[in-house]
Amino acid sequence: MEYEGNVIITKENADEWSKKLKDITKITGYLSIYSNVKVGLPQLQTIGGYLSIHSNVKLPELQTIGGGLSIHSNVKLPELQTIGGGLSIHSNVKVGLPQLQTVSGDLYIHSNVKLPELQTVSGDLLIDSKLSKNLEKQLYENHKKSKWYLTNECSDWLLDREFEDAEYRINDVMFDKDLFNNVRKDQLSANEVFQIRDMEQRRVAYEFMDKVKMKELCPEILDEQTDKYGNPMRIVSLNIDGYEDPFIYYNCVCPSTGREYYLQTKKTTCNAAKMGSFGLPASTVFTEEW
Repeated sequence: MEYEGNVIITKENADEWSKKLKDITKITGYLSIYSNVKVGLPQLQTIGGYLSIHSNVKLPELQTIGGGLSIHSNVKLPELQTIGGGLSIHSNVKVGLPQLQTVSGDLYIHSNVKLPELQTVSGDLLIDSKLSKNLEKQLYENHKKSKWYLTNECSDWLLDREFEDAEYRINDVMFDKDLFNNVRKDQLSANEVFQIRDMEQRRVAYEFMDKVKMKELCPEILDEQTDKYGNPMRIVSLNIDGYEDPFIYYNCVCPSTGREYYLQTKKTTCNAAKMGSFGLPASTVFTEEW
């Protein structure tokens, strides 16, 4: 049986649609399933348009989607083989697509998924997550000449491959491959970070940089004390070319690990900065520290 038109299933109308579609094998239009929905579509085999899923559903007989597939929630589509448009898998979802072979549009993956039979992606590939080793190798071997968009969330194996056409991004900021690797691996000195000319690239590189490297820049000491364990504490200020206001840090040592930290602050005394790093007023006194 066939249903002509589009279907939008919400929490309010889920029971109604479950009754209407319980014997339907084909929807000619698109199907959109919103969150917190329980719906039964046990016979559905074909969707003529796109499928958008925001709720944990099972479509046990679905084989073909004429448009794209967008997945925002856990889903099992055990018989699905062909997607006529793009496939977008969003973060923190578990997806069962054991038979999927063809994606006729772009592939966007933001979650660690397994697509054991996927062979063909006709569009671009955007990967923003670690994938199974088999899927990575499968995609790479079959689509070396495609356009790739890769982020720092990808595996080292995939990021070490050579591509004919690839863009590299961290936090939505684009880098060339060499700078991308240096930033994500924190291989730049503090001086090299602050010499990056592009402001957005410099901001991201600074976020990824171990702030202990700030000592390389010989900052000015505004306040200096010793904590109860004999570890030095300092408030240091650093003027950087291109920035109007100085960078101020609370430089301290963790009493349990011995690791040194540079914590950005607006406080100008060690005790105020220390308490502020825990969201506490400057008058707070610790009886013990770990």
